[in-house]
Amino acid sequence: MSEFDKAIERKEDNEYLKRQTLLKIHHEIRTPLNAILGFIQIITEDPTISKKEKEKYLLIISKVSKDVLVRIDDIMKAIL
Repeated sequence: MSEFDKAIERKEDNEYLKRQTLLKIHHEIRTPLNAILGFIQIITEDPTISKKEKEKYLLIISKVSKDVLVRIDDIMKAIL
């Protein structure tokens, strides 16, 4: 295999790894954000939810939001 072929192969490997990394980042951020948005929608649109349930959902939203921030920080540390 020539040096040129090896360079092309390395480039393809790097592009594959880049795509896989971006897909992982996408998943790690999007999944908890969907949970956050879902709970917000429930809280704001369902008039039958009690104050106690809303407080419970707000605690979940707070926890998941903090988890997202940690994931974003972890991603940035890995990139930089």
